[in-house]
Amino acid sequence: MMRQLASELAQRQGQSVAEAVRSALLQAKEKLEHDRAARDAQARAVIDELRARRNRSGGYWIAKDDPQAATQAVTGSVPLGQLIGAALLSNGASRVVDPYRLAEWPAVLELMRTMGPNEIIRRVREVETLTQATGSVPDSRLPDDATVAYCEPGRT
Repeated sequence: MMRQLASELAQRQGQSVAEAVRSALLQAKEKLEHDRAARDAQARAVIDELRARRNRSGGYWIAKDDPQAATQAVTGSVPLGQLIGAALLSNGASRVVDPYRLAEWPAVLELMRTMGPNEIIRRVREVETLTQATGSVPDSRLPDDATVAYCEPGRT
């Protein structure tokens, strides 16, 4: 069937079948290269925008780039008797909330309490795998480090 279509196309364009197939392949290759270049340019723009927001007020903070980022940590306190649990997440693990929006922070804490920290990492890895496979979200660091520490007072 493919050969018949190529033959008909060649006859209409006054070309040999080989010339028609070669021409169609070259056109397809050019389109793919153009699409890839556009996607790469879009990815570079997103990465540049993210880098411009790094370690800036209103942006996000990464301590490995600037130890002063620790002064921007979100902190709080509660009386020990009211403490349900405590968690520390690397920026890679925190992707479960932002940018992936798989859960809000209260749900993340509940997941850690009921299913353990590995569930957070599993969900992040699942999205990273999908993102890499589809190229749907340009990301310069896939997979990113993902570390979670969680503890509950009195739980062994």
